[in-house]
Amino acid sequence: MRKTLLFTLFAVCTANGQVLIDDTQNSNESPDPKAILELRSTSKGLLLPRLSTSTIEGMQNPQAGMMVFDKQKKVFKGYNGTEWVVLPSGGNDNSTQNAPTASDVNFTGNLTVEQELQGIYNYNGDTEGNSTFIWNSASDNTGSDKAQIATTQNYTLVANDLNKYIQFCVTPVDNTSSSGEEQCSTWKGAIKDRVTPPQVGNVLLEDNFNGLGGNDNTSRGANRKWNGNDNFPTINRAYQAGNAIKIGAGDSSGSITSKQLNFNNQNITVTLNIKGWSEIEGYIIVTINGDSQDIKYNNTRSDDYESKSVTFYNVPDNGKVEIATSEKRVYIDKVIITRD
Repeated sequence: MRKTLLFTLFAVCTANGQVLIDDTQNSNESPDPKAILELRSTSKGLLLPRLSTSTIEGMQNPQAGMMVFDKQKKVFKGYNGTEWVVLPSGGNDNSTQNAPTASDVNFTGNLTVEQELQGIYNYNGDTEGNSTFIWNSASDNTGSDKAQIATTQNYTLVANDLNKYIQFCVTPVDNTSSSGEEQCSTWKGAIKDRVTPPQVGNVLLEDNFNGLGGNDNTSRGANRKWNGNDNFPTINRAYQAGNAIKIGAGDSSGSITSKQLNFNNQNITVTLNIKGWSEIEGYIIVTINGDSQDIKYNNTRSDDYESKSVTFYNVPDNGKVEIATSEKRVYIDKVIITRD
């Protein structure tokens, strides 16, 4: 026998444009005078639109105050007039108290087209499940014109990213699908175009300093002395820095000098990757046969390397290249000396 269930819904509209929807059958009551819409029920709730993260982020011209439920991240979101934000959940709900968190959100890699970036973070909570990731690009380091460009943990920069700034975000999710709040890195950039390496036949010297110990991102990571190699046999205060070298010390400058090279009265270009100590301490001086040029740089220890080059014209036969600091410390990686 088929049974039909009948539900009674009572609605009231007032002269002031207020609406009351009531399934408690208290038909003699009016809506709250401060509410444009009041819902009353003893057994039902309000169900907001349930949208995917990409649909929410891709919504065109949302109005401030709009609310939705992100069904992927399992959070309520509201639009504040500028961006979508996760709405705070109060009370003592265990799912809120035990939600996973992400900290130290950052990414590594060379900020150059065709290079891969890797998102990194510390996960805190129960066993991690399928945390979600977002890469954003913007026109400056404040996030202007922000646009989503990828949803994977690693991202390879493309031509459209040139001159843009990049941000990595993660929403932590545990193995019960409970998700925490999205956390994002700072903006980094601007993205540079890839550098075309010189022709092999023109290279007089190339050194990547591979196999050296230490590191180039902590204050104590480059304390072991470097004694030079075949390419740079003469050194003065040089230290191993994890596939790179540090030139100079906390109280004095340093230098490395190449082996004898045949310049053949041609133009000589010295290209190298540079970044400074925790702050900029002077500049780099490149010298060939008594002729010097200065290289200034902006990036410090926590940043990626900058690629810099200087060219010396009509350099006589046979000579050496000296790379020195003007004051204290700098990191050097991938030195290439070419002849036109």
